[in-house]
Amino acid sequence: MNDLTPDVDDGADIVDSYRGIVCTIRDRRKELGLVTLEIEEIAGLQPGYLSKIEAGMKGLGPLSLDSLLPALGLKFQVVKCPPYPATLRAITDTAPCDVTRRRKVWETLRMTPEERKAKRAVEVAARSEAKAKKLDDEIEARRMRMGPRE
Repeated sequence: MNDLTPDVDDGADIVDSYRGIVCTIRDRRKELGLVTLEIEEIAGLQPGYLSKIEAGMKGLGPLSLDSLLPALGLKFQVVKCPPYPATLRAITDTAPCDVTRRRKVWETLRMTPEERKAKRAVEVAARSEAKAKKLDDEIEARRMRMGPRE
């Protein structure tokens, strides 16, 4: 492997966030053709717990994770990666979900702090212009409803 590619087992996905872990668990469950109730029973979890985790209504704790991973045939592997942006490029290209968000993050991290500040200023100005236009449109609509002044 070159210095830009993380050292990962073949076929392994790189996950860099809590949501990525949850997506990987959900994708593996679906790949195995099992419903959440079956996995909960195998892992010894309360009925409905995994559904709530996948829906983002409940957090996945270390004890639950220790039960879920073996039930799904998954394991953790800590990977040493080169510093950004190469790491994020590898993560973005192999992440199981939310790729659009990861690409936006990657693009932002490739910017210098000055470029990020300028981008943020442009976004804030665009939002302010949009709000001003909306307010102008509302005022114009009210004038149209009221009719001409006498």
